[in-house]
Formats: sequence, structure tokens, C-alpha cells
Amino acid sequence: MVKVVLEKLGEVPEESERDILGIIQECYERLEPHGVEILDLFLFSDPSSMHGFYSRERSALHVVSEDLGESFIAMHDAWRGTSRIGVCMSRMRELPRLIQIGTLRHEVGHSVLHGALEYYVFPISAPLIEAAERLGLSKEYSFNLLYLISIAVKDFEVTRLLSEKGYVDDQVAYSNHV
Repeated sequence: MVKVVLEKLGEVPEESERDILGIIQECYERLEPHGVEILDLFLFSDPSSMHGFYSRERSALHVVSEDLGESFIAMHDAWRGTSRIGVCMSRMRELPRLIQIGTLRHEVGHSVLHGALEYYVFPISAPLIEAAERLGLSKEYSFNLLYLISIAVKDFEVTRLLSEKGYVDDQVAYSNHV
């Protein structure tokens, strides 16, 4: 059983908390075997608290990527070396139930497949630097492009894992929403 360390930032109804924990635990059980032992789960009451938290983390940890937190309902990272999932509760409440479930399972999938810092640190190779210079792209733009490409690849891997484990309808709904 995965130990979930919960932190609520703002008002989060207890019923919503229990619901999210139930979906997450059920998903971890279905995805076994995996190496996840602990998950830090952040439940944010609104987009501004989520954005503020991730902006501070990005700055403190020197994460070099564009701030995309405003775009996400939920997100996974391992910037501190272990899996962390953040959920924006106000955005989640606006979604149909199937998309809510698909979103949470998607982030659990990331924690199973991408729960280490190495999935979030990307060295820019010499050929990429040369290509960026030829195209007149800034270093910042190149980092952001590499980060976005990595998100797409990781999302594909998660979708494949979840669909192989029988999570199809919710993942189709989630993908169509995104």
C-alpha cells in the first residue's frame, strides 16, 4: 500500500479529500507491481494557491521550464526526488466525473513511471544547441521545447500503461478534454 502524505492548501471538503484518496489508492492497487512507496499529495483550493506553490518550488529548486501550472487541473512532479501530485480542487469540480477520475489516474500513472528526478532534468545535447543556434532560438526557448516534448512522451507512456491495465473510457475522456 502506498503511503499518501496529504497537504491541503486552502479549504478542501473532507468528502472530496476521501474521494480523491480512494481513486488514487485503487489505481495504485491495479497498477501493481510498482516501486511507489510514498506519494506527496497536494490539494489546492484554487488556481492561485496552486500557481503560487509551484512558482515558489520552481524558483527554490531552479527548475528551468516555462510555468505551465495555470494550464493544469492536476500535475505530477518529482522535483524533490519523490513523486508529488498536485490537484486544483476548483478546476476539478468543474469537470464531468469520468474526466476527474481519468485525471487522477493519469497523475498516478506518472508517479509509477516517472517518480524520480531523472525524468524532470534534461541536459541539452550539443546537436540540440547547434540546431537552436542555426534556427535563432534562445536557450530558454530550447529548454521549454525540450520540456514540452518530454511531457508529450511521458503522457504517451502513461496512457499506454493505463489502457493496458483496463483504464480506457476515463483515459479517452481525459485525453479528449486535454
